[in-house]
Amino acid sequence: MAARGLATRWQLPVLTGSATVDVLVYSAVVGAAVGLGFPSVLVATGFAPQVATSGRTRILCVVAGLLVAAANALLARLVIGSRLSRLARAMRAVRTSVEHSVVSGDVELCRDGCHVPVDSADEIGAVAADFNALVDAVGRAHAAQRDLADLTRAATSGLDAERLCRTALGELRARSGAAGAAVLVSTDGDRRVVTDGAVPAELLNACESYLRGPQAARRTEADVARLGWSCTALAVEEAALGVLLLPGTSPDPGRRRLVQVFAATLAVSLSNAVAHERLAVQSRVDELTGVLNRRAGLAALAEHLRGGDRAPVAVAMIDLDHFKAVNDAHGHLVGDRLLAHVADTCRRALRAEDVVLRYGGEEFVAVLPGQGAGEAAAAAERLREAVARSPLRLRDGTCLQATVSVGVGVAGDAADPIGHLLREADAALYRAKESGRNRVEAAHPAARGAGVP
Repeated sequence: MAARGLATRWQLPVLTGSATVDVLVYSAVVGAAVGLGFPSVLVATGFAPQVATSGRTRILCVVAGLLVAAANALLARLVIGSRLSRLARAMRAVRTSVEHSVVSGDVELCRDGCHVPVDSADEIGAVAADFNALVDAVGRAHAAQRDLADLTRAATSGLDAERLCRTALGELRARSGAAGAAVLVSTDGDRRVVTDGAVPAELLNACESYLRGPQAARRTEADVARLGWSCTALAVEEAALGVLLLPGTSPDPGRRRLVQVFAATLAVSLSNAVAHERLAVQSRVDELTGVLNRRAGLAALAEHLRGGDRAPVAVAMIDLDHFKAVNDAHGHLVGDRLLAHVADTCRRALRAEDVVLRYGGEEFVAVLPGQGAGEAAAAAERLREAVARSPLRLRDGTCLQATVSVGVGVAGDAADPIGHLLREADAALYRAKESGRNRVEAAHPAARGAGVP
């Protein structure tokens, strides 16, 4: 350090713009000065003054000084200049590699190596060591850039929340070498866990309460740390969506920062995916009753009618009896509760593969794939009985009894199968209403006898 400070304080002026030429000039000046002063040294050491101070001796001394100066400049060029040239070539290679990475996106730095040997303990060696450290730092920065780019692509790879998490966790494990990773997401009361690799079950159990507030989060972090894992919150504008779980805590601050950026990116993508899921549900589901809306339900019916297995398809058109009287007597809020109650009862009375949709007002349609006239009439009867046996209990203790009339239609070979099927079911429903309500009527002759008075 002292040598560096001394060199800085006593830096000589730049003469020519070339350090090598400057060394030669300064060496020549020093050599000439030494040559001019050397005769006095000869006289002081006992040489005859006539010989030591003669013109020929002075010329010889100056020439000798200049020759020594030239030799020193040559040695400096060979010893120091060669090292500087090697360092300059390495610098050019680094610059070219960085410029190439900017243009091509290739973040691999110096495939052939950019380090220079550190073969001296002076300023030249210090410069070489600092240069090697700089190359390593740039290499780490490029590797982090590559990892971040790949992780960002994985964390923004789609709008399906579960698939997004699986893709992102797989990429994160590949980049970090972690034995396992997990994401716990909780939105709208729905808890989802996505894991990749080995994740202990007790770890997931410990994270159950993470999203219940700051104190619960701190307790969870302590429990997770005792299991040898770490958790990072997935939050957007301080609204917590879930938690990212990884084994251990990396001592590398760059890696920790990478995980934080990954978690922030994944949180935004998850927020978008959840919002997309909500919109998809809202576009398909009737908000009041929770069953499919008319557009989505008829699309499901059309899909069954297009099936290539030629299996029968039936529909049951359902209408609440005397629903206007309920609204008049109890108000529209109670009427809305009754609609939702009846829709839920119908859904539970049917098979998992059956579809219930709100057709309009107090009318519902049940799509019954794979069922012929007799089976559909029997299913409609079970549905009618379930509604009749399930009164709605109001807050004041009143039990509100509801009944439904049902018309059943079975798909045929009509040019407009959906329209024909719904018209048949609607005509059967009209007959059920005209026949006293709270009954099932079938449009197909084979099922006409299924009506219940």
